[in-house]
This record gives sequence, C-alpha cells and structure tokens, in this order.
Amino acid sequence: MEIKLVTVIGSGIMGRGIAQVCAQGGYQVQLNDISREVLIKAREVIVKNLSKGDNQAVHPGRINGPC
Repeated sequence: MEIKLVTVIGSGIMGRGIAQVCAQGGYQVQLNDISREVLIKAREVIVKNLSKGDNQAVHPGRINGPC
C-alpha cells in the first residue's frame, strides 16, 4: 500500500508545519481547519516558507484546503 494523500486536521503552527513537511516529501496534502481564516493564513505561511530557500521544488498547489 502506497500513501499518496495526507490529510492534516488543524492548520495552526503544528498542522501547517506537518503539512509543509509532507508536501516537501512529495505527498499531496489536504489541510483542514474549522476556521477558514486560519486555513488561509496557514497556506500563506507555507507558500512564504517554501519560497525562501531550496524548497521551491514543492509547488504550492500541492497543498489544498479546505477539505
């Protein structure tokens, strides 16, 4: 069995960090949160982090939300 999709429930500091690491590992990621505002902020932070260095190989479209 091969894991292709990772769903992260909660997009606070820890959730967005887990989502980012999974995306960097090549997984398709779904990020979910009860707050749409927190979810939007998490995606913005992840995209900003990915644009800072060698992580540009991860396309921001690899992280989707809300589920």
